Amino acid sequence: MTAPDKRIMRVRDLGITFRTEDGDVRAVDGIDFDVDEGQILGLVGESGSGKSVCTRALIQLLPSTAKLDPDSRMELSTADGMVDIAKLHRRDKRLQSIRGGEIAMIFQEPMSSLAPTYRIGNPIMESAMLHRDITKKEARTIALDLLERVGISDPETRIDQYPFELSGGMRQRVMIAVALASQPRLLIADEPTTALDVTIQAQILDLLRELRDEFGMAIIFITHDLGVISQIADDVAVMYLGKIVETGTVREIITDPEHPYTSKLLEAIPRLDRLNERLTAIPGDIPSPLARPSGCPFHTRCDVAIAGRCEVDGPSPIEISPSHFVSCHLHDKESEASNV
Repeated sequence: MTAPDKRIMRVRDLGITFRTEDGDVRAVDGIDFDVDEGQILGLVGESGSGKSVCTRALIQLLPSTAKLDPDSRMELSTADGMVDIAKLHRRDKRLQSIRGGEIAMIFQEPMSSLAPTYRIGNPIMESAMLHRDITKKEARTIALDLLERVGISDPETRIDQYPFELSGGMRQRVMIAVALASQPRLLIADEPTTALDVTIQAQILDLLRELRDEFGMAIIFITHDLGVISQIADDVAVMYLGKIVETGTVREIITDPEHPYTSKLLEAIPRLDRLNERLTAIPGDIPSPLARPSGCPFHTRCDVAIAGRCEVDGPSPIEISPSHFVSCHLHDKESEASNV
């Protein structure tokens, strides 16, 4: 159990619905998780599972068509005590200081996040000046230091270059520097390595771990790749169709997955010792949120679903160990008793 003074974020009953022309879409369906100081939490799942939506909610960066459930809580520990971000108005000054300040975000595609007509030093300096009481000259010094820390060579020259003059890996490093300029306590990294080759990907993962150790911040790392998660995360939350179906330490999730969906994700990872074998794809497609299945959301693609049970009842979290929980009927006492 984490000490209360180490907890940065506490999320409870987070539910998010989007209004569309075709009807309401339930994107996140009542999830709970905690983020602690210095922790790297991996949030993993296929596209459409709700990973990015739930993390954007943490800084209220959702479109106006999105609506939070009334019971949703996103409690952030601040110097003034716990602040429930779910209860803050979008124009509240506290939210403005939290967004980009206490909580910073790195997006998947840096080229679309960096303005092409602005020199790369500008967003770093602006972020620093917005959240810290410093002059423009001091902000430039901070920007140079951050560019060097994130591995940009010759920062004195690079700081005045434009995004198109940098490689994809260097642009992603710039985005990390922008996020760090405000000295955040929580960094959200939304698939920051997806568009990069494996060598640069490994460098970015190493960099994030080093920065976590240096600054003591927490990181939520979003990806669909459990192979990447195994290299960077301390703990993992597996999402499927808006629900968290399994949580545990990275070792528990990788070596002893208890949910059929987690097992299928692991089977889909390429392995050097099985180069001659075909990859195992998860059968079917993730259902549309407009046609959400009843019962367990994964039962339509699960080859071990319990007939008459999984399609009817939604499973509740079951404790496998003090740090490992799974929402699956295969592990509840009633199912175990019926299989004896």
